[in-house]
Amino acid sequence: MTALIVCGDRGALRETLLPLLEPGGVWLCGGGALRQYGGGQPEFLLYESRGVPALALDQGILLFGSDFCGKGRELPSGVIAVFETGNHAAAQALQGTGTLAIACGASPQDTLSASSLEDHRAFVSLQRTVKNLRGEILEPREIAVRYRRRPELYPLLAASAVRLLTAPARETAFAL
Repeated sequence: MTALIVCGDRGALRETLLPLLEPGGVWLCGGGALRQYGGGQPEFLLYESRGVPALALDQGILLFGSDFCGKGRELPSGVIAVFETGNHAAAQALQGTGTLAIACGASPQDTLSASSLEDHRAFVSLQRTVKNLRGEILEPREIAVRYRRRPELYPLLAASAVRLLTAPARETAFAL
């Protein structure tokens, strides 16, 4: 099971992540409740928290929401952080931790950016080499993302990061 920890803005990220995760099954833990989406044995745990919780994991993905304003803490080496470029609180929380961080935004310096946004699809650009949770090397590439309702930019890029980090390296398209 892959742990996804959302710190801060849970609403927009949750609404974009659930359609991506639901086919494999997901447990959503937040707001004092635990709910299961999808069928079978869940592949994902989506944990929502205002701040960075104490983590004792071999690996996982830490997603910072736009309203994150907490402080950082030591993170296990297998945790990869995803944050929006303009989120200074997240950048400060990660500073000095040695955690692999994926910056998402519209700049050529970002790890993930959207090269094209349309009504029902987007093309997301992975702009540097990254290792996924399977240990595979992901080379820079374009990824086609289909959706029914166009999400906001950061939730789209964060969901794309989750997919890239958890799916086989050869994948070049997916749907939200």
